[in-house]
Amino acid sequence: MRGMPVRYAAAILSLVALIALSLRLVVAADDLTEAAGVLAAIGVVVPGLAGFVGLALRGARWSAVTLALGLGAASALVATTPTTAASIGSWGVATCALGMLALAAPQLTVPTTGPPAVAVMLSLALLFVPLALGGSDPAGPSPAHWVAAAVAVASAWLYTQAWWVGLWSVRLAVPAALAVAAALSPWPGAILLIAVAVAVTVAAWTRGARLAVIEIAPLRSPAYPIPPELAPDDVLQAAGIDRSGRKVRDA
Repeated sequence: MRGMPVRYAAAILSLVALIALSLRLVVAADDLTEAAGVLAAIGVVVPGLAGFVGLALRGARWSAVTLALGLGAASALVATTPTTAASIGSWGVATCALGMLALAAPQLTVPTTGPPAVAVMLSLALLFVPLALGGSDPAGPSPAHWVAAAVAVASAWLYTQAWWVGLWSVRLAVPAALAVAAALSPWPGAILLIAVAVAVTVAAWTRGARLAVIEIAPLRSPAYPIPPELAPDDVLQAAGIDRSGRKVRDA
């Protein structure tokens, strides 16, 4: 409870930084078309919202990492898309710096239970795919880029619901969609998308990724059945049975 106000402040400030950088990409990018800027902004805001909720409500470390990665990726893209409106760029970098500093303040927790770490990282990585797609072709995303972005986000949602269709979508549909988008991108963007597709594929075929969608069977009791005639009297009394195994009726 003591660290909650700090977490709230860090989450809000980081989200504001992400939104500021996203607006910078959309309205003030000279090297990106408006459509590419919108797609890149989606790839920043969507994981940013997930990180904001996790940091504000749970104080989870993965939430802070997600926000930090979003801030860093958006800042890198902003730095490579110069604009004539220098004040917008300066404000975005300053806001990003404040957000990064805020992430160092909260008391973060590491869950002892839950899905494997690789499954969490895979789910969050899929939310950043639209950012990679937006920056892969500065001339403007093709319909294949938009389809790949939709497939990645939808697959992430299905996978986080622990559905098998989500796992197979991540394993097959996402790499295929990224490969098609890479074929329609200039060579620097194509290399980026192929690298993302390979990373997603490798992570999706790990044991930890598969365990996240397996329904864990209840653990069996370590107790062993024994005949009633061999059980101690206190055990029989607690169970309410006699040495023949019949229920003892109260007098």
